[in-house]
Amino acid sequence: MADASLYGASVVLEGRVDPDGRRIIKGHVEACVPQVCQRCMQTFAYTLSSDICLSPVSSDEQAKALPTSIEPWYCELSDALDLRQIVEDEVILALPLSARHEENDCPVTAREWRFGEQAPAKENPFASLAKLTRKQ
Repeated sequence: MADASLYGASVVLEGRVDPDGRRIIKGHVEACVPQVCQRCMQTFAYTLSSDICLSPVSSDEQAKALPTSIEPWYCELSDALDLRQIVEDEVILALPLSARHEENDCPVTAREWRFGEQAPAKENPFASLAKLTRKQ
């Protein structure tokens, strides 16, 4: 297992109102999180980095009115925002679909099969039995 003292996160968030009157939350998160390598099944420390730019909305109409550079954050606008939830969601979205060590760091050497190549043929374990059953 990877050293747990390596794990942690650094978050910077800024709240403001843009010229169009929208509330905007901008920021950046960097985190080091434990992941299981899908090649060797060992835990390793994965470092991620993600920019945050979102606006709290309460309806699909408000979300559709946002520019594509701003993500909608669905919530009740009268409620206080849960910044911990925002950061947690951003970290989850920044995780890889299939975590793996860097190829040089992984203890398991990946086999490189090229498209169209056949796997090496294995010897049939019953070949010697077939020889014994043949008439001579």
